[in-house]
Amino acid sequence: MISPTNENLDALATGPLTAWLVHAVKSRTTITYGQAKSRLELECGFGTVFPTRVGRVAGTAMNRLLAEAPEVPLLNVLVVQAATGLPGSGAVSYLAGRYPSRRWLRGDDADRDRRWRKLVEEEARRVYAYRRWESLYEQVYGSRLPVPVRKEAGGSNRGHRGRGGEGPNHRALRMKVTRNPSLVRRGLRPESTDTEVDLLSGDRVDVVSTVRDGTVAIEIKSKDSDWADLQRGVYQCVKYRAVLAAQDIRREPKVECWLVTESPLPGDLKNLARRLEVRTKVL
Repeated sequence: MISPTNENLDALATGPLTAWLVHAVKSRTTITYGQAKSRLELECGFGTVFPTRVGRVAGTAMNRLLAEAPEVPLLNVLVVQAATGLPGSGAVSYLAGRYPSRRWLRGDDADRDRRWRKLVEEEARRVYAYRRWESLYEQVYGSRLPVPVRKEAGGSNRGHRGRGGEGPNHRALRMKVTRNPSLVRRGLRPESTDTEVDLLSGDRVDVVSTVRDGTVAIEIKSKDSDWADLQRGVYQCVKYRAVLAAQDIRREPKVECWLVTESPLPGDLKNLARRLEVRTKVL
């Protein structure tokens, strides 16, 4: 068991926390102090880490990123309190230093809270849109970004791909959309696009694009999908839309979800998709 001293936390905790935060960017979510504490203990072998100590780790990790890239967005705003969904006091100095002209601490308490949330959400948008997190991680820590352990929970969306996993037709369509998401929504100019994005619900979305003011999720159904799988795709879109909105640090984020198929939906499923406000596209 590793003692959670300052020296040990600086040497052995900042890398893992940074990696978890980069993966949080991919899934458009956050990490709570409690989650970070538990993961440091269970995955990294630390003894009891008090949540307040997580703030130190987040600050040290952010300092290392800034030393390599001074203008990088403030990734540590994604370390949040479970009760508020906002970062703690440790992030104040970073935001104040980055935006000294913003008078977000002035005014009455209610107004100050509103300004604080607005500034955090603005910075989170920059964090989500930044495209060099993986390469920056490699520069700072001298190794590739670790691949997260993927547990195939019962609620995972992987089950619909069959026992043999993803088929070649599904993969081909998924990669086609990942390379050019504007095929799905004309005029879409995403700031970033990722494939096989994990959600906190245990699901995995085929393609997720981030635009300036929101998120576009895309579920893929190839020509191999039967009626039941296409129906499942409609409901997956409903679920993904709700989960992506719930786990986003931005209040009332704009989230849309598309169902992309290689064949037109049957009439009954078209009506279902229309009723549930699921957008569809045939490629």
